[in-house]
Amino acid sequence: MNRRTQSVAIVLILIVIRTIPPQTSFSQEIKSYNLAILDLDAKGISQTEAAYLSEYMRGQVTRLVTSDEYKNTVGINYNVVERSQIDKIFEQFEIQNTGCTDVSCAVEFGKMLSVERIIIGSVGLVGQTYSISTRIVDVESTSTIAVADYTFTGQIDDLLIKGITSVADELMYGKKVKGYRFVVRRNVPLLLGAGSGIAAIFFKIKADRFYEDQETAESLEVLRKAKNNTERYDTISYVLGGISLVSLGFSLYQFLKGDKIEVSDNSMGVRISCASGMRFTLTKKF
Repeated sequence: MNRRTQSVAIVLILIVIRTIPPQTSFSQEIKSYNLAILDLDAKGISQTEAAYLSEYMRGQVTRLVTSDEYKNTVGINYNVVERSQIDKIFEQFEIQNTGCTDVSCAVEFGKMLSVERIIIGSVGLVGQTYSISTRIVDVESTSTIAVADYTFTGQIDDLLIKGITSVADELMYGKKVKGYRFVVRRNVPLLLGAGSGIAAIFFKIKADRFYEDQETAESLEVLRKAKNNTERYDTISYVLGGISLVSLGFSLYQFLKGDKIEVSDNSMGVRISCASGMRFTLTKKF
């Protein structure tokens, strides 16, 4: 191995070592918001049922946002306001924790509760079909951050088990139909780039050795074998080198953009989106 190749290999190994503790740099970028979850407005069902569904949804959302997985993949830390605290504040204003289903109401209630974001919604029954409609509203910008809807025909018990869980997951993570979703963390393309770069160097060294064998070959058979091996390992090293360049370039893009790449399976196919705004959909399922 020549001195230049050794230097490249050392640099790539240092990159791999640098990515071993990725939590430190990533955790510094986690944004924090106070979040209030209002009771779902009842339409066609009793207030008691709506209150129970609301409490179950509050528990599901709290469980999701307080997990380390959510904070590390989504990059947001939510401080969920307790139900008792919400009721206490609303009592001071002599209003009820229900009936809020539009953005203007959400913004007003959010300011009362001194939170940055608030979850509102409704649950209804038409015939034998239940529906849940929810959204997260940013109080300062008055914009809707996320929307989640669920429609179900059957018993309310199943709505509790399946519907609320689906709504909570969709609100906090994004559209999810078949449970297929993962987030490409920054260290993943960096590790891939460094690893494939080291492998490319290894195969290049093998190719060089077979090239040397060609010069010392004592027969045509040995020469042919050495030549074929040289071409094979050269090709592998070039492919791995290309993967390394693309991965490291992509890692640099994520670093500059402060980005995470989310891949989710929805009704249109596989959607790939970046926090910086780049988004496209593969409509063909695979």
